[in-house]
Amino acid sequence: TTTTTTTQTITPIKRGSFLGQQKVFAPGPTRVAPGQDGGGAHPAARVFLLTGASASTPGTADLLSHFLGHYVARGGVPAAHVLVVIHTRGGERGDDAAATRELVALCETAGVFFEVWEGEALLFSAVAHHWEHHLANVADDNDWVVLADLDEHAQVTNEGMNLPQFLGKVDALGYSLVHGDWIDRVSDGGALIAPPRAEPSWPPPETNPSGSSSPMSDAFPLQCTINACDVKGKMTGESAGDYDNVKGPGPNVGGGGGVGESSLNGLRHYSTLAGVVGGGQRVYAHKALHPILDVRTLQDFGLDDVVTASRLTRDHVNAYPIPMKVNHYQWHERTTTQLTRRAREYAACNLLEQERETTRLLARIYANSEVMSDKVCPEISCYRAGAEPAAEKTPPPSAPGANSASAAVQQKKNHIPTLYGDGVGNGNALKGYGPERRVVIFSTVWNHVDGVSRTMKRLASHLKNRADSSVFVMSPDLTESDFAEASNSHRFHVSEVPAIPVPGRPEYKMAAPLQARQRAALETYAPHVVHVAAPDMLGHSAVRWAADVGVCSVCSYHTAYDTYLQYYRVGMLAAPLRQMLSGFYSSCDVVATPSYAAAEHLAEMGVPRERMGFFPRGINTTEFSPGQRSLTFRKEVMGVGGRRGGRGGGGGGGSRRQQRGLKELARTEDGEVVILWVARIVREKGLGTFVRTIAALLQGKNKGIIEGLPPFRVVIAGDGPDLPWTRKQLEGFPEVKILGHAGGGRLSRIYASGDIFYFPSRTEVIPNNLIEAMASGLAVVTDDVGVNRAIVRDGVTGVLVKDTAPLPADVTSYVETIAGLLRDPDRRAKMAAAARESTTGLTWKRTFASLRRSYDRCRPGRPYARHADVNIPGSKANLEAKNRVGGAPELNPATGAAPEKTGGGGGGSNAIDATPTATATAKSTTSRGLGISGALLGISAAAGGGGGRPPR
Repeated sequence: TTTTTTTQTITPIKRGSFLGQQKVFAPGPTRVAPGQDGGGAHPAARVFLLTGASASTPGTADLLSHFLGHYVARGGVPAAHVLVVIHTRGGERGDDAAATRELVALCETAGVFFEVWEGEALLFSAVAHHWEHHLANVADDNDWVVLADLDEHAQVTNEGMNLPQFLGKVDALGYSLVHGDWIDRVSDGGALIAPPRAEPSWPPPETNPSGSSSPMSDAFPLQCTINACDVKGKMTGESAGDYDNVKGPGPNVGGGGGVGESSLNGLRHYSTLAGVVGGGQRVYAHKALHPILDVRTLQDFGLDDVVTASRLTRDHVNAYPIPMKVNHYQWHERTTTQLTRRAREYAACNLLEQERETTRLLARIYANSEVMSDKVCPEISCYRAGAEPAAEKTPPPSAPGANSASAAVQQKKNHIPTLYGDGVGNGNALKGYGPERRVVIFSTVWNHVDGVSRTMKRLASHLKNRADSSVFVMSPDLTESDFAEASNSHRFHVSEVPAIPVPGRPEYKMAAPLQARQRAALETYAPHVVHVAAPDMLGHSAVRWAADVGVCSVCSYHTAYDTYLQYYRVGMLAAPLRQMLSGFYSSCDVVATPSYAAAEHLAEMGVPRERMGFFPRGINTTEFSPGQRSLTFRKEVMGVGGRRGGRGGGGGGGSRRQQRGLKELARTEDGEVVILWVARIVREKGLGTFVRTIAALLQGKNKGIIEGLPPFRVVIAGDGPDLPWTRKQLEGFPEVKILGHAGGGRLSRIYASGDIFYFPSRTEVIPNNLIEAMASGLAVVTDDVGVNRAIVRDGVTGVLVKDTAPLPADVTSYVETIAGLLRDPDRRAKMAAAARESTTGLTWKRTFASLRRSYDRCRPGRPYARHADVNIPGSKANLEAKNRVGGAPELNPATGAAPEKTGGGGGGSNAIDATPTATATAKSTTSRGLGISGALLGISAAAGGGGGRPPR
């Protein structure tokens, strides 16, 4: 057998040099134009803008003209502070002569500093060192440096500032880095059209300096996220050099070709930074104290031959929390030419994997008639300002060189999921949503394990994974993993808040009110909704900020703090605490309550019902399921089958036949029943009642006072400040196993491996652990109070113990209830099955849809309940106002809003109705004993509706 190996000869790239004598960069003193000095709040920063222009790329002069028009003519960067390197392959004698002359003339007309490099290839490290040499003579450490490709237009959003003003504000707050969020701009329909021709005059005509309107943005109106543009599959022609023949697909190109970020971001193989298209962030602007090569490289200019520092991408101490939006105009008629050239460069550097990826992307673009869509990049999702175009509109023109008829047919098959900005969000309020629903979450607990942090982290994850939303978390409880996640996501941002430990409870933190840094980041982010998780100092200041700037505040109700005091013998403070809580929640635009019982508790404190909406809780019935039950886990972790834990009632005496009978009474796989506690080990959870009940039950069994019990043991999972006290109280009972903290998959196995869940808490706003236990198939025992009645159907899914007290003198009723369940395995099994069944409708999808609806219906300063809003024609308040004035209804003086249609925002209300009918309905729903999804919510079906208009 003879093996023939074909080796392709790769011609090395020749280097070059700068033409002429070395120029001296000496911009001199630069005056700030009137109105660009930061408005007096902060002085505008001194900014140096660096870019490169390739004379061998067609249309570079147009891109450079648009670039300078954006940053210099409209963006506030002095022309004298712009440094441009023009790369030509042959100077006056080469193929780039005309293009080089055009670029030089444009730079001279605009008054920017420029130099010309002649040579076949230009290493970025050489350019960076050259720029560093120039800046060393004129810039100090407090000046700012921006590297940007010609197709990158930064947009200082939401604040009406230009770039120097914005960086001046960032500088005054003590930051030295600003990240960028790259937004791919695509034409309507996705066709790779030609960029608009630049204006022949300089400076170009005035347009909006914020970047929201310009010739480029008008030509490419879709603002898209395409992620890694990665499609798995293979294609023909994978060896180096085959890109020359890529004008159509190979046999399997319809399935894609595994294009990673390197093919779209220059020679990114060396870089440790997150790629632009890969869904992450990178440094966009930095103070001159950071070397250029430690920050970033230009993606479209020069060969990336350096390893840029990853440290700065996650430097959350020095980096401004909110990245700048950078419009990236890389999808145009010259994209295929640029990708072909890039493939050759990869091949010349013997980077065959990157070359193959680029070739695959080229094949997909050609196969799709040079139209961007989900066939080229499957994860593409876009936003377009304005109303959705009519369906009958003809497809946009195809790229030059493509067959127009085939392109029209292909266009019908293409799909770009697009969210349109016409009336999205806020229930048709004065200010609707733009590209996304921006939500800022204030939560003092984030990584601390409790129900509040788990719920809020689920919410943040839900929002950041939606194409129509983004989320900004402000908390003192962040970890490095949160900052790492933020650095790799367009839709997730985080910022630390100063805090000190709570005296006596160091596991909790007491956050300070909003400081200058947090307020500045909020102004940049410009949220539509401020979601506050707790009525602490941070929460109070967040609600005040929202009211001051006219942003909707949504305060979710998680904790009944007023019920905690009795467990710490300071019940006399309950009245002033309730007054404080009432004032806080009454100041929120929406109070998101998890249940009707929680809403009743707030109403009793004086919180207006018309401000209340629903934020129910969900359950992952796959994660929490009887299928997680493990006999091995019961034996090895819970100690089931141990020598002391296996004794039956009557103190362990009796014949072996009696012992076998009692073991059979357990009716479990291993002959023992596990009584389970899963919660934080704190007294306000009813811990004292739990410990006294368990002690009385075990003492009664061991002394023969309580007879006929099967073998059982008690497993306690959780951690908290009262854990040492719990250990001491139960140390004499070998049947008790304390596991400590549990989370993730271990938590699911603990639940499912139990048999009876005993949780005598009276303070829960929403007991997540009860729902998790029931979803795991456990019969539950709890107090007959508040929300427990909506979750547990007494005698069907568990037992509600009647006539109890927070600190009961006698726990006999609890002991008898648990003993009864231990003796009756059939009843236990029926309750377990019914408990599991009752949780099937309570999904997180429904939960967050209800909350998003609260976000979208909220109107700052106006009642959440439509019947109480004077601005809605036909509402109760509107009719009363009309009768008072004998004519037109009074408008809300706080908003001056025009009347809107009843039920604006997409359907019926999910506010808690204050009418007796609604109250009776909710009570009757609970009494009928429906599943949790019905009894707990007590709301109309419309409450499960979605938020903003979903992507099409």
